[in-house]
Parts: sequence; C-alpha cells; structure tokens
Amino acid sequence: MELKNQKIGIVGLGLRTGPSLVKYLHARQAEIYVFDEKSEDKLKDSLKLIKDIPVHLELGRLSPESLAECKTWIVSPGVPCYKPYLVDARRRDIQTISELEFCTNFVQVPLIAITGSNGKSTTTALLTHILQGWKKRIFIGGNFGSPLVEALEKPFDFIVLEVSTFQMELTESIHPKVACVLNVTPNHLDRHGNMATYTSLKEKLLQNMVKEDIAVLNDDDEDCRFIGARTQATTWMFSWKNRKHAPIHVEDQTIVFPDRRTISIKNLNLLGNHNIQNTVAAVSMAVAIDCPKDVIEKQLQSFKGLPHRLENVGEYRGITFFNDAKSSTPESSIQALNALTGSIVYIAGGRSKNASYRDLADILKKKAKKAFLYGECAEQMKSQLLGVEVEVFSTLDNAFKGAVQSVGKSETILYSPANSSFDQYENFEKRGEHFVRLIEEFSKKK
Repeated sequence: MELKNQKIGIVGLGLRTGPSLVKYLHARQAEIYVFDEKSEDKLKDSLKLIKDIPVHLELGRLSPESLAECKTWIVSPGVPCYKPYLVDARRRDIQTISELEFCTNFVQVPLIAITGSNGKSTTTALLTHILQGWKKRIFIGGNFGSPLVEALEKPFDFIVLEVSTFQMELTESIHPKVACVLNVTPNHLDRHGNMATYTSLKEKLLQNMVKEDIAVLNDDDEDCRFIGARTQATTWMFSWKNRKHAPIHVEDQTIVFPDRRTISIKNLNLLGNHNIQNTVAAVSMAVAIDCPKDVIEKQLQSFKGLPHRLENVGEYRGITFFNDAKSSTPESSIQALNALTGSIVYIAGGRSKNASYRDLADILKKKAKKAFLYGECAEQMKSQLLGVEVEVFSTLDNAFKGAVQSVGKSETILYSPANSSFDQYENFEKRGEHFVRLIEEFSKKK
C-alpha cells in the first residue's frame, strides 16, 4: 500500500492506537485526517501525543465532505462498523478497515493470533512468556499489549496477537501462521446482535489459513469443533477435561500430544480449570512452532498470571479477597466461582452485554452465601438470579461495604463483575484498581 501523499483517515483517536497510527502515517508522508465523536476536552490527552503533527481534525460529527476526502478510513475497534457514516462510506466505495487490516499490508514475520470469549489475554501473555524464555524477539499486541502498527518499525521473530470480534468486523486479509480459538460463549451481543454473527467473527480469523498453517482449537467447545471442521488449516484439537479421544489432552497433570510428546503442568501458579484450558492452548501453540520442551516447562513454572484475573489480593481480618475485575461475562464468573472453594460472598455488576445470567444463578446457589450487585445491570441480574440471596446497590463502594459486613472469618469475597465496566468505569483495570483500594482501606480500619 502506497502511503506517500495519500489521504488516510482515522476514526476514533483513543489513547494508544490512534496516535501510533498518526505517527506512522506522518513518517511516511501521508496526509492525515482524524475524526472522533468525542469533544476536544475529552481527547486532550490523546491530542497532546500528536500536537506536533499536522492533521485535519474533525470532532463531534463527520461531514460528508470530509468523509469523501479519503479513500481509506482506519476505524478504531471501539467504533461499531454499522455507524451511519461508515455505512455511507462503504456505499460510496470508500474503504473502511481496522488497524489490524491496515497492518497486514506491511507485516513480514509470522503471526500467531488468539481469540475466544474468555481467556484470551492470559493465553496471549503466557505464550509470550514462554517464547521469551526461548530468547525470541516477540511483539505482543492487538487487543492486549501494544497496537500492531508499533510492530512495523522493528525486527521481531514472531508477532503474538490477541484478536477481538470488534477488530475482526473490518478485517479481511489477516493470515496467521498459527491461530487459536479458545472457546465461544455469548459475549458482546449488545454490539453483534446474535450468536451467529459473533461466532462468524471468531471463525473469520481463520478464513485465509491454508493446510501449512495450524489452527489450535478447543475440542471441549461445540463451536470450536464446528470451526475446525470448516477451516483449511491443519487442526490441532485439544481438551483439558481428560477427554483422551482429543489429539491433545491432559493426563495426570501432563499435556500429551499425538506423537506422545509430553509437557508437565504440575507446578502452575494459576487457579481454576479454565486456566488449564489456557495453558494447554498456549503450550500447543509453542509446540506448533517448535519451542523446546525444557523451555516450555521452565516458563510455565515462572508465569504468575495477570492482574485482575482471579487475582488473590490477600487475606485481611480472616477474609480472603479475589479480584477478577476482567470478568465481563457470566461464563467467566462461573469459571472463577468453580476455581474457588469454601464459602463465597460474591460481588458483581456493571453494564449488561445482553447475556443470560441463569447459568450463573445455578452455580451461585451452590457456591455463594450471598450476592451483592451494583450498577446499571443490577436489577436485571437480580431478576434472573432466582434462588440466590441478593442485595442491590448503586456503586461498587456500597456493594463492597455490604459484602464485608456480611462475610465471616475464613470466608472469601470474590469480585467478578460478569458485565462490562462502562457504566461507571473507563475500563476493567479502573474498576479492579478501585476494588483493590477498597480492600486496602478496609485492611487499615481498626
């Protein structure tokens, strides 16, 4: 793709990807247009990053005239592809693409791409940790880590990407050497509308793969099996449920491959069966690119997990606190509940993604003493958590106060929201940090 003197537009500036794209395009002498629906005040931190670069900036509303100036608009994953001005652009044969799609024109090293409803970030981070132990130059990015455009300036041996359905809406050309679909459960239905569309966007990651490529897929997941039956890639089906008919499976805390190669997972620092799934997937991808067994086993033992993913914050006054603020679906909260033992007091809330909470109700009845709900979705959750003792609050602060008053010694408080953060927080990190601050304040009280 020729960039010099070309008019390239960016929709949705953001704090990281948009400014990185602006800098990349400017270095290649493109004429840059930037549009964002937010006000200048809300974008002040982003605009500071590009203050010395000449751009055509339009905020609030994108005029038809500005839209027509560019033949290509690179769209932030936070902007739905069905926005009227993007639909209008495509009707006028103006290209609307993702940053992922833009970068595939320039990537020269093997791509390893990971998607799934739950576990993407942990699997991506674990695989990167393994490969770094192999002394490989690894770029980690996409939906986790850095924007892919930042990988185009430096030499790497592998690019490891976490890929979301939001990114795949406007991506067509991506061709991973190795791709993984961890699982497919209801998520982002508020944006995608239905499971058929959501599943097709997961499958789309594999659409350009050929027999020489490897697709690592979860044999325990019906949709993953369906995807495996349709892909042109060579499939590596794995199971973490001791299903020995799966080519890659777990026996006695050991991953067994079809050629009887084995990788021990005895000394993992990760809680829960869902993290066994993530580990098997990461190890399978490492084996697929010939990472040595001794490196894999050593790196597995030193991986500590990621913040806000079933993170043990500590024990205070006899109460153990777990921060699972990354959880944005009922399914991920179910996994967290299943990973813990003993009496649990549960805190959840946020903005609904239109998922059902009925399966969550079933596990809460078995595992939780009481549920404390907050935020936009609290009443909706309460209506579906039948048979569960529930209290509803407006904020996390108040839900936390209720939880610590209800919990007894030797019991656990689990914060696993099961919903998006966007009713009250910028992202899941912010709500996780808030939860940790509440714990710190609680620990200091006499």
